[in-house]
Amino acid sequence: MSKPSFNLTDIALSYKNSKQSFRKKKATARAKRQRQASKAKIKRLEDRVEYWRNKHEEEKSKNKSALGGTKIKYHSYCSTIITLALILYTETSMSLRDIETVIRIFIQQMQIESKCPDHSTFDYWIKKTGMKAIKPFSPGEPCVLIYDESISFNGKKLFLVLAVPVSVSKQKRALRFEDCHLVYLGAKKGWSAEIIHKELNPIVKKMNVQYVLSDKGSNLLRDTALLGLAHVADITHEVARTLKNLYSDTDGYKNFIKWIGELRKDLACGEYAHLAPPKIKHHCRFHQLGQYLKWIQKVVPELKKVAKEGSGAAMALLKITDHKCFIKDLKSLTPVIKEILSVGRTEGINPATILKLTAKMTELEGDLPVKFGEKLSRYFNETYKTIGENIPFCCSAIIESVFGKYKSKMSSHPQKMCTNHLLTIPLFFVKENEIAELISGFETVKVADIRDKEVMQKVMNGVQMAA
Repeated sequence: MSKPSFNLTDIALSYKNSKQSFRKKKATARAKRQRQASKAKIKRLEDRVEYWRNKHEEEKSKNKSALGGTKIKYHSYCSTIITLALILYTETSMSLRDIETVIRIFIQQMQIESKCPDHSTFDYWIKKTGMKAIKPFSPGEPCVLIYDESISFNGKKLFLVLAVPVSVSKQKRALRFEDCHLVYLGAKKGWSAEIIHKELNPIVKKMNVQYVLSDKGSNLLRDTALLGLAHVADITHEVARTLKNLYSDTDGYKNFIKWIGELRKDLACGEYAHLAPPKIKHHCRFHQLGQYLKWIQKVVPELKKVAKEGSGAAMALLKITDHKCFIKDLKSLTPVIKEILSVGRTEGINPATILKLTAKMTELEGDLPVKFGEKLSRYFNETYKTIGENIPFCCSAIIESVFGKYKSKMSSHPQKMCTNHLLTIPLFFVKENEIAELISGFETVKVADIRDKEVMQKVMNGVQMAA
C-alpha cells in the first residue's frame, strides 16, 4: 500500500486561493454594508427632501390660492380673475379688449398659473352676472319707485324701474347706483300707459311703494294713476321745464343762442378756438344752462386781448355786450339753480328745505328770474301738500345716469342695445362685496340661456313670480 504524497506547491496555492477568497468575501461584505449604509442615508435624505418639497408645494398652493382664488365649477378660470374683470367693466369706461389687456398683464406680473381669457369670455361673464344680479325686492320694506323710458335704440325704447329704500335717505347724499334695486327692465317699440301698467301691476302689488318719482311724461302720469300711487315730478326736469317756458320765446334767449351757434362755427379752427362756446344739444340747453355762464366767465378776461390783437371771426366775441340782459339773468339764476338741485338731490322736499330754498330764491333779480322763483316755490309747496309728508327723493337723475352709462358701453355696437346685452344693466347696481356671491352661482347659468333672444323678458318674469 502506497503512502499519500504531499505537494507543497499545491498546498501553498490552495492556501493562497483560500486567503484571496476570504479577502474577497470580506470586501464583498464590506461593500454590501457600505451600500446598505448609503441607501439608508439616501432614504433619510429623501424623506427630508420630500418633506421640504411638500412644504414648498403647500406654500406655493397657498400663494396661488390667495392670488388666483378657487376655480368656479364648470369654468376654467379662478374667481379672482373673474371678479377683477367684472369690477373693471362696471367701475371704469374700459372696453372688453382693454380689460383683456389688463388681465393679461395682471396674470403675468402676479405669476398666476392661468391663461388669459378672451374678450368674448368676459362678455359671457358679464351677462351671467347680470342674470344672477336680478333679485326680487323685499316686499315689506318702504320704498320709492323711480322709472323712465329712454330714447329709441334701433327702433326700441328701454323702460327701467328702480326701487330705492326710504332708509337710504338717512345718508343725506345724492343717490348712487348701489342704493338702487332693479325692479323691471324691458325693451319695446312703445311704452303706452296700458303696457306699463300690465308689466308693473303684478310687481307693485307686492311692494310697499310710498310714491312714484318720474318726469311729467303723459304715459308715466297716466300709469301712476292706474296703479293708484302718488306722483312726484322730478326736480331736474321741473327746473328745465320752467326755464324753457319762461325763456324759449324771448328775444334775448333767441338772439343769444343764434350768436352762440354762429360763433362756434367761426371759431372752430384758428388761434381762438379755445374760446369757442360749449356744444350743447338742443333738448339739453335748459338742463345745462349753467355751462353758458361758465363759458362767459372764461371769455370775459380775454376780451381786452381779443380787441387788441384779434381779427376776423375772433372779433365776434366782442358782441357779448349785446347780450348783457340775458347774461345778467344767467348770473342771477345759476347759483340759485345749483342750490335748488343740490338740496333736492341730497335732502328731498320737507318743511326745512322749502324754507331754505324760499330764502335762497329771494336773491333772484329781474322779472323772469323772480317769476322762476315763484314757480319753483309753488312746485315745492304743491308737491309737499300732495304727498302730505316728507319727500326723501325728488330727483330721478339716477335713471339718466344708467341710460348714459349703458349707451357709452354699447357705443361700438348700438344695433345690439336691445338684445341680451341688456343683462349688462343689472350689473351696474351690484356692490363689489356681492360679486363673489354672484360668481359662485355661475354653474347654474348656461350659455344657451344667455343666447336666447327673449332672455331679458324671461328673467324679468322670473323676478315677478318670485317677488
